[in-house]
Amino acid sequence: MIRRLGPVLLLAACQQDPETITKTVTTTVTNTVPNTVVNTVTNTNTVTNTTTVTVPGLEGGHWDAPLVELVQVLGNGGAIPDGGRPAATHQHTSEIVFRAGDGVTFPDQVLDCSYTFAVMDARNPSSNGIMAQAWTHTHEDVDVDGDGVITPDSVDIVHSGRRNPGCTHLTWDEGQPDIVYTSHHGNNSDGDSFISGWNLNTTATGSPPAFALAPAQLPMHYEDGVAFEGMDFEGGRLYATAHAQGVFVYQRDPGTDQLTKLGGTAESLQNAWDVLVRGTTMYVADGPYGLQIYDVADPAAIQHLGGVSYPGTGLDMAFLDDTLYIAAESGGLVVIDVADPANPTVVNTVDASSTVLGTFVDPDAHRLYVAAWTDARVYDVTDPANPAWIGGVRREVSKDYGTDDGDRPGINNRVLTAAGHGDTLFDGTWWTPYNYQIHADRTAPYLVLPESIQQLTFAGDLALGDSAAVTVEVKNDGNEPLVVTDAWADSPAFVVSPEQLEVQPGAVGTLTVTFSPTVGITPEQLEDPNFDRSTAEETAVITILSDDPTQPVRKGWLVGNGAGIGVGDPFPATTATLRDGSTWDFESDALGQVTMVAYWATFCPVCAHELPDMETAFWGPFASQGLQIVALNADDTEAQNPQEVWDYVDYMNLSFPMGIDEGDTYPSLEAVYDGGNPFPVDILIDKQGIIRYVSREYDPEAMLELIPDLLAAP
Repeated sequence: MIRRLGPVLLLAACQQDPETITKTVTTTVTNTVPNTVVNTVTNTNTVTNTTTVTVPGLEGGHWDAPLVELVQVLGNGGAIPDGGRPAATHQHTSEIVFRAGDGVTFPDQVLDCSYTFAVMDARNPSSNGIMAQAWTHTHEDVDVDGDGVITPDSVDIVHSGRRNPGCTHLTWDEGQPDIVYTSHHGNNSDGDSFISGWNLNTTATGSPPAFALAPAQLPMHYEDGVAFEGMDFEGGRLYATAHAQGVFVYQRDPGTDQLTKLGGTAESLQNAWDVLVRGTTMYVADGPYGLQIYDVADPAAIQHLGGVSYPGTGLDMAFLDDTLYIAAESGGLVVIDVADPANPTVVNTVDASSTVLGTFVDPDAHRLYVAAWTDARVYDVTDPANPAWIGGVRREVSKDYGTDDGDRPGINNRVLTAAGHGDTLFDGTWWTPYNYQIHADRTAPYLVLPESIQQLTFAGDLALGDSAAVTVEVKNDGNEPLVVTDAWADSPAFVVSPEQLEVQPGAVGTLTVTFSPTVGITPEQLEDPNFDRSTAEETAVITILSDDPTQPVRKGWLVGNGAGIGVGDPFPATTATLRDGSTWDFESDALGQVTMVAYWATFCPVCAHELPDMETAFWGPFASQGLQIVALNADDTEAQNPQEVWDYVDYMNLSFPMGIDEGDTYPSLEAVYDGGNPFPVDILIDKQGIIRYVSREYDPEAMLELIPDLLAAP
């Protein structure tokens, strides 16, 4: 049976008189035939054919990359050196910010929140300067027994998790730059949510000054049932978002460093993620529910001024004059005019071809730096309402899959945060930060491929003579024409067409990959419970050459007749316990409807971003049309502490069902769709219970294209 995942579309290579190029194609065919003497023995004949063919030639341009790597920011011993944790290969950066120094008491710095808190010397972005790194927060400054005495050597078991927590957000005191505040929204591994921070204790000696840091942790601040998220400091006050509980306002006692609550508000807020304050005006990105603006002249009597909704889920904000830029996940980069706080207006939405998670502005250089999950991007905002493309950069990291003989390409190095200063981009990738030089005078094409290219799966169970085809969108986000000069697969079972393609800036072209098994599966084998499907699996590397100077060679992984659970297979029987105590059963509760199953864990930062966005991107628009969504915590360790999972679910404040997985479907899927991290894994299932899409990590764009067709199908 043939299951087609998309239309077959062939495009002309170009509309000009082509040159010609020669290409050598090598094919290997293995023929297995019965031996005529002993029927139980077979003969295997392998024939290799090498052919030189002439194909139309489409010549690419010659471009210099607008973003050029300066340095990978590492410390002594690796990504996480001494200071509280052992060396590691990556640090999972959650937020980085640049702050300008005065050059006398402290230098230009990049502050980093990840598994640890780090401070990087930003005076020379081409150097690998780390001033303080690997500083983990401890729970040792809490009055555990309530006797008014804090024992430095005792750990507060009530609040601590299985590891010393890092941080997810940060800000600092402009009046006292050594005071940096950090927050963590809490999870099953890192313990309860907190606000804390560091006194950097900066010292400067000599001329020009040399700077040294001696970070000392500020007291941990907890509030029962509160999960802290974004923060900002303005006018001697610390503002912190707390999801459904709104925004709290604090003041630090300079003698004890303890925080005192001055006020707060939850008016018009449902899931507050980020906060920015300018003077006495406060701006809150309310997750899936838009932007809300307040007067905070009196923190004990905060007044609501206005608000506006927009596509996607607001997670992070940046300011330029009267313009606010919001990283809105699946909604892209949202541009809002806030000149009139009572009537904010959405003036633009920039499609970043992925999930936008972070944004940062340099007002002096009129540069906007964007973390777009699959890459980091830089825009010119001389016209604040109309960000103009400068360049982007995408990175891969190697992964040992153990079963592919090392042929499989690397995985995408995700980007959750980005910052910048002038002509420098600070790229907060998932593994380690990188610094890039920005050449704003350069123009170039920029290739964007769908995330599925890293594991492009064809519907299974194809016999010899059958075929299935999928389309691969080739998008050009750059400002010059993109030329794909060649595209091919290294196995005769997969054919890529056309081999060449030209895509104008902002446009999308299409490649079609067709799988025709050279091994195949017979109906008798499918009915045999002992049949090893891995013997029929065929894989290949797809290679796409282009004139994109930052990524001239892109590769992907093709899988046909895949073993294990995958696209084209029935979704297995699966059950879960939901937050309300009821049991969710796929066969009785979801079969017959289009269903999205999202596997997650409390320690997964991407899951924390993904789940609120599902509310806006999928649940809101499609629930009334019949889409079912269930988010299942699938971590075995977390399942042993269900109340901590439910606490996390409560603070997320989402309306679709969330629960704890009770089966083995997730391990089966995770084994096939292996990625850089265990979570999230998202599955789209059609009305017949057949898996139609598997996203190893959040990929809303692809799922949004599929869902309407799945809902319309009988």
